[in-house]
Amino acid sequence: MVGKLSFSQRLGLVVAGACLAIGLVVGSLVYMTGQYEGLLKYLTEKDLPAQEKVALAYIEYAEVNDELFKLLEKNRDKTHDKGGIYQRGRSLVDRLERLEQGMAKEGFGLHGAELKTVKTLRANLNEYKNVVIMTLEMVLADHDLSLLYSSKISGHFNRANEAFIRLQELIRADIMHDIRERSTSTRRQLLWLGTLTAMLVLTLVGFFFWLSLGIARQHRHLASSLDRLRQGDIESGPAAPIKDPAFAPLQAALDAFRDTLRELRASERGLAEKNLALEQKAAELAEARNEALRASEAKSQFLATVSHELRTPINGFLGMTQLLAETPLSAEQRDMLDTAIDSARILHKLIESVLDFSHLERGELAFQAAPFDLRQTVEAIVARHRQAALAKGLELYSAIDEELPKRVAGDPDRLRQILDSLLDNAVKFTHEGEITLVVTDCGRSLVRFTVHDSGIGVSEEQQRKIFELFSQGDGSSTRQYGGLGLGLTLSQQLARQMGGSIRLESQPGRGTTFHVELPLPAAGEEGVPDRPLAPPARRAPSEKPRLLIVEDNPMNRSLAKAILSKLGYEYRFAENGQEALDQLSRNSFDLIVMDCQMPVMDGYEASQAIRRAETGSGNRIPILAVTANAMSGDHERSLAAGMDDYLSKPYTIEQLDEKIAVLLNRPRAL
Repeated sequence: MVGKLSFSQRLGLVVAGACLAIGLVVGSLVYMTGQYEGLLKYLTEKDLPAQEKVALAYIEYAEVNDELFKLLEKNRDKTHDKGGIYQRGRSLVDRLERLEQGMAKEGFGLHGAELKTVKTLRANLNEYKNVVIMTLEMVLADHDLSLLYSSKISGHFNRANEAFIRLQELIRADIMHDIRERSTSTRRQLLWLGTLTAMLVLTLVGFFFWLSLGIARQHRHLASSLDRLRQGDIESGPAAPIKDPAFAPLQAALDAFRDTLRELRASERGLAEKNLALEQKAAELAEARNEALRASEAKSQFLATVSHELRTPINGFLGMTQLLAETPLSAEQRDMLDTAIDSARILHKLIESVLDFSHLERGELAFQAAPFDLRQTVEAIVARHRQAALAKGLELYSAIDEELPKRVAGDPDRLRQILDSLLDNAVKFTHEGEITLVVTDCGRSLVRFTVHDSGIGVSEEQQRKIFELFSQGDGSSTRQYGGLGLGLTLSQQLARQMGGSIRLESQPGRGTTFHVELPLPAAGEEGVPDRPLAPPARRAPSEKPRLLIVEDNPMNRSLAKAILSKLGYEYRFAENGQEALDQLSRNSFDLIVMDCQMPVMDGYEASQAIRRAETGSGNRIPILAVTANAMSGDHERSLAAGMDDYLSKPYTIEQLDEKIAVLLNRPRAL
C-alpha cells in the first residue's frame, strides 16, 4: 500500500512522522526538492523549448524547400505564368528571411558551442536564400537552367540540414549532461540525508528508502527515454513506473519532443525521395542532351553531303552559262541567260547560308586573320550591289575614312558576307531614295561599317526579333519579300565570332541603319601573319603551261575543258588519284587541278603520294584543290595533304584564271 504512494505523499509521511524533532531533516528535504524542481524547470523552460524551436525552424525550412521545388517543377511547364511563379518564390524567400531574422534575434536561447552552430546555420540559410533568389531571377529571365540551380539548391539545403542535425545533437548532449550532473549531485545529497536521517531517526529510514526508490525509478525511466532519443529511437517507450505529478511536465515535454523528431524523420525521407527523383530527372535530361547532340551531328553531316551534291551541278551550270554569255546572243536570249545566272547565284548563296549556319551551330566555322586591302574590298562589295540598286532606280554611295590604314588584318570573306547581307536587305526593302555605306575609324583598331537606307523601316516589335533565327519582318503567306530569315542571324553571329557587334536603328517609313563594329588592326601590327606565297612554276612565262585535271565528274570535266580552252592552256584529264599518278609517271605537267572526293583514290591521298615522290628531287608541282566540299577544316586538310591552294565549287572563270595565274607565277589569261 505504501509502495504505491507518490513522491509527494511519501514526503508528507516523512514530515509528519519526524515532526518538529527532525526540522533539520525537513529543511534538507526541502532543499533537495528544490534541486529537483530546478532540474525540471531547467529542462522544461530552457533546453527542451530550445530543442522544440530548432525542430519547428527545421520544419519551416523543409516546407519552404519543398514548395520551392514544386515551383521549379511548374517552371518546366512552359504554360505557367513566370510572374506568378516568381511572386510565389519571393514569398518563400520572405519566409526564409523571417526564419533567419528569428535566429539572429533569439538564437534559440542557446550559448557556447550551440551558439556557434546557430551562426553556421544562419550562414548556410543565407547562402541557400541567395541561391533561391538567383534561381528565381533565372526563372523570370526565362533561362532554362533549372537543372543546374536545382542541384545547387539541393547542395545548400543539405549543408543547412546538416547544421540543423548538429544543433539538435548538441542540445540533446547538453540535456543529458545536465541531467547526469544534477542527478549525480542529487544522489550525493540523498546519501548524506539518508545517513543523517539514520543517525537522527531510525524509524524514518524506511520512509527515506521508499522515497529514494520512487525517485530512482522516475530517474531511470527519464534517463532511459533520453538515451533512446539520443540513439535515434523515436518510438514510444514503456509507461512510467509511478504516475508522479512532479515528473508529469517533463514526461509530456519528452513525448512532444519525440513526436517532433518523428515528423522530422518523415520529412527527411520525403526529401530523400525528392532528391532521388531529381537525380533521375537529371540523368534523363543528360540523355536527352546527348540525343540532341547526336541529332545535330547527323543534321550537319547531312547538310555537308547535300551541299557537296548541290555544288557539283551548280558549278557546271554557272560555268557553262558564263561561257554561253560570252557567245553571240539576241537581247531576249541574253535576258533569259542573265536570269538563269542570277537564279543560280541566289541558289548558291542560300546553300552557303545554310551551311554556314550549320557550322555556327557546331562552333566549326573557320575564321582567318589575313592582311587585305580594306578600301579595295569595300569598293568591290559596293560595285557588286550597285547594278541591282540602279535597276530599282536607287543611288548607292560609299565613303571610307581617310584615317583608316590601307591594309588591315582580318577575315575579308566574312566581312564580305556581313556587308553583302546588309546591302542585299537595303536594296530589297528600299523602293526610292539612296543607300550609303560609310566606313569610319573608331580608334583602338575598331572599324565601324554603317549601312543606311531610305526604305520601309522596321517597327519596334520587329526590331526585338529581327536577329532571331528564321525571323522575318512579314511571316505571312502573302508577304511581299522572300528569304529564309538567315541573313541577319548569320551576320550577327559572324560579327560576334570576329570580336565585334552589330546593332540596328530604324523607324517605320524613315529607313534603317545598321552599325557593324569589327576589330581590324593594321596589317603591319605584331601577331598578324602573312599568307605564304605559292611556289613558282618551273616553266618560263612565255611557254604554254600544261595542266593535269583530276576530276571524276563528267559535267565538271566538260566545264574544265571549255574554260581551259578559253584560257589557252594545254591539259589532260584523269578520273581519280591513281590515274593521276599514272599520268605523272609518263608525262610532265606544270600544274595539277585536283578534285578531293573521288573513287579509287581521293585527292588528299594522291597529293600526299605526289609529294612523297618529289622528296629529294628538287621539283615541286603546284596543286590546286578544287572541290565541292565546304566543311570547316577542308581548306586546312588540303594544305596539310600537300596542296598549295584551295578553290571551292561553284567557281567562275575569273576565279579559276586568278588561282592558276598565281600558282604559275604568270599574268592572268583574261
